[in-house]
Amino acid sequence: MRYLEIKYKAVVKDTNSVFDLSEKPKVVPLGAGLLHDFVEKALEKVKPGKTYKFEFEKPFGDRDENKIKLVPLSEFTRRKIKPIPGLIVKIDGKRGIIRSVSGGRVTVDFNHPLAGKDLYYEVEVIKEVTDLEDKIKGLIEFLFEIDRENIEVQITDKKIRIKVLGKDLPERHWELLEKYIPELKDYEKSSENIQK
Repeated sequence: MRYLEIKYKAVVKDTNSVFDLSEKPKVVPLGAGLLHDFVEKALEKVKPGKTYKFEFEKPFGDRDENKIKLVPLSEFTRRKIKPIPGLIVKIDGKRGIIRSVSGGRVTVDFNHPLAGKDLYYEVEVIKEVTDLEDKIKGLIEFLFEIDRENIEVQITDKKIRIKVLGKDLPERHWELLEKYIPELKDYEKSSENIQK
């Protein structure tokens, strides 16, 4: 798996509105499914130290009128949800956005919010990340939105200890890290301080 440190801006082409922006550099593993497939594919052959511009024609497909449904208001009342336009809801396992509420019915749009839109990405590829400690810190920051400065990683021989905000990394977070950083499985987790 290839890890890149990137900064990016993503824009809806026709309105020029920014829908995603990295305020600071992010470390991302390519091929892990953490980015949209079309973005990962575009980044496969990039080189560090360069800025790339990508245009994607309707990557989320066309808008489908059949995905706009009328849902009885009673369905929301039963779930103790006050339906208001713009609210994102999950119904029968599908995410949708409430478009309007009228009488006893609620119009819910199950299209992807960017369906039917052409997108433009500008990506600055800062560097390729190969150091295990940098991968760990970058991925924790990406997944859990914790600044790298608050993450401590101690590695020696085949032992590793990760502390976040002064506490050992929870077990469930370890499992997630191992999924995206397979080489972690070669290390023994430690709850003791490790001297490098």
